[in-house]
Amino acid sequence: MHQLLSVVQTISTGVSLIAFFAATGAWVLRGRSKERERLIRSAPPEKRAELVINALEFFSVDAGRLSPGQQFDLAMAQIQARTRRFQVCAIVICFLAVNALVVSVYAISRRVDIN
Repeated sequence: MHQLLSVVQTISTGVSLIAFFAATGAWVLRGRSKERERLIRSAPPEKRAELVINALEFFSVDAGRLSPGQQFDLAMAQIQARTRRFQVCAIVICFLAVNALVVSVYAISRRVDIN
């Protein structure tokens, strides 16, 4: 958290502010996914089923018909898939941001004075 606050002092433009908010949001989402995975892994087997059912996100699966081990495996697979999707999105956003930066720098360097 201290590192996050020290970065705030270096924000000087609107673009860097947007990048800061995006990075902070990504950091929070990643932390929440890791925390959810840690909670499920560390829960006692009798509590694990409830946590797994809450973690299932995209598919309406009747987890009651699955064995506890299958429920756990399904929840872990979905959490890991969410992490992979997040990583791919972060890479694509960074790629687009770098491209926008390159185009901006090029446009600024090519500025022609009209006199």
